[in-house]
Amino acid sequence: MSIETTFHHLAAQCRKQRDMLSELQITVAEDKPLHGVVKLVDKLGESVEDALGDAEESLSAAVDGQQVVSQTMNWSCDRRALTALTACQTSVNQLQQRFFSEMVCYSTIDDIVGLGRKRGGEWKAWADLVRQSLDRCQRQLFDTQQALFQCWQEVAERMTPNAESPPAVDQSKKLVLIKDRKPEKRNAS
Repeated sequence: MSIETTFHHLAAQCRKQRDMLSELQITVAEDKPLHGVVKLVDKLGESVEDALGDAEESLSAAVDGQQVVSQTMNWSCDRRALTALTACQTSVNQLQQRFFSEMVCYSTIDDIVGLGRKRGGEWKAWADLVRQSLDRCQRQLFDTQQALFQCWQEVAERMTPNAESPPAVDQSKKLVLIKDRKPEKRNAS
């Protein structure tokens, strides 16, 4: 894969991440039932808003990197590509930490499910929609992390002079070697 292709893919994944978080924000803040004020909704809404900010930053950095590699003949000499990739990684890391520690941690999910059970009706439907949206955001976060990895891998290969891919490991032989290994005898002294 070319470096231009990997940065394009990264920008596309960051854009999807931002869009899914925007959908989650709408579900949390605007699709909630009109009756009843719930602190959980406000708390979750704030976390989603912060995560959306992280997603915007990662998208901006990915687009910057994409532009640098598409406009530069010898991008490896251009630190702007590495700076953009590092900024994107930093923002995605912040998003990931916020997502898992605030938005989909056990206590938050338990509160969302509990609210739906306790209040029923519209609140149950809202809670189900929020959980589905969180699941989609989580899958997209994994895809975004994979796209970041592919960019770093492409950068590393291009930064290493005369780099060759590591030789393939024959897993069946590796397993046979472990299986056929005999335990060492211990001296009982």
